[in-house]
Amino acid sequence: MPGALNTLSVLIVEDELQSIHLIQSFLTHRTEFTSISVARSGEKAIEALAARRFDLILLDIRLPGCSGIEVLSRTAGRGHVIFVTAHDRYALRAFEMGAVDYLLKPFSRSRFDRAIERSLIFIRNEKFQHDSVNTLSLAFRSDRQNYLVALRDILYLSSAGKRTRIHTDTEIFETPELLKSVAGRLPPESFLRVHRQFVVHRRWVRRLKRDGEKRFVLILDTTNPAMVPVGRYYLPYVLTLFETAARCKTSEAGSFFADSETTPQCNTGNHAIKTPSNG
Repeated sequence: MPGALNTLSVLIVEDELQSIHLIQSFLTHRTEFTSISVARSGEKAIEALAARRFDLILLDIRLPGCSGIEVLSRTAGRGHVIFVTAHDRYALRAFEMGAVDYLLKPFSRSRFDRAIERSLIFIRNEKFQHDSVNTLSLAFRSDRQNYLVALRDILYLSSAGKRTRIHTDTEIFETPELLKSVAGRLPPESFLRVHRQFVVHRRWVRRLKRDGEKRFVLILDTTNPAMVPVGRYYLPYVLTLFETAARCKTSEAGSFFADSETTPQCNTGNHAIKTPSNG
């Protein structure tokens, strides 16, 4: 979770000392960033991002060891990214990968500040994601555009390789981030991982249904009923949540379904509910 907006962290990934000093001087004139780190190669950047998450990453393209594009592909979700480079031909690829902005060298302080202000919109939204599921939104990029989707409108998220699909009742968005990264920005009291490829919004869960001998799916209470598979590893916990809800008389009584409009039901056919022996 990023820090407050006056205690933000930034990682400068740049091998040229002159560029590092320029960026540092521009950052010192701003009050938001209290932690400024530097990585002078692609490998050092990957190491730094493996150790911690940064609010903002200022990333060059041409780096010793591996490129900025490779750094981003291997560390998606470890911070919002602004590319800082002298090469304009990578701009399309950068935005497809979710970059917030693309600064071409040489750039002025005013252009730098505009890029920072743009990144702060995403950082600010992310910072307050956990405050209220009904009023706040998820920020992401899709088809080279920035989107804000209200959390209450998200039905579930699904993995599509190295990308994530965000499903609402009317649209499906696709963002160039891993599911783990996107899910990490969602409030855990409202969203639940039920499969290695699916995260579901608890408020839309209507019932659990057996679909085959060992397969279970969640039925969502939507305009066009959707089914989300439950992985065997996650099934014991999901079953426990349903059993807890079944003992409750109102939809407010169970923590899993606290904001559901209907009491969830468990439909397992003619079989008793059993947890797979291998989880």
